[in-house]
Amino acid sequence: MYRIVNVKTGETWAEFYILSDAEDAYDYEGLAPDYSIIYVTPCRSCGGDADERYDFYGISTGHWCEECYESKEYPYRRDRYATIEHDGYGERLDDDF
Repeated sequence: MYRIVNVKTGETWAEFYILSDAEDAYDYEGLAPDYSIIYVTPCRSCGGDADERYDFYGISTGHWCEECYESKEYPYRRDRYATIEHDGYGERLDDDF
């Protein structure tokens, strides 16, 4: 998702799913230099602004907003992995047996 935002206030002027549409509106309305186009990654659950999140093992689980990450909407909660026993799983990289 692309947003045209006011540089000084951070207020969103418009949102677009296609970059060329955002650029056309930006040029047509003559919004420079007070506005800029930014890319925003939507949350997998609610569609709000999101950051990339990782599970207990450091594997990316996608983009989730803070509210969904802290709630039960986030299916990869770290506390769910706390009870898993790690001994005996996978290969060892060292020769110390």
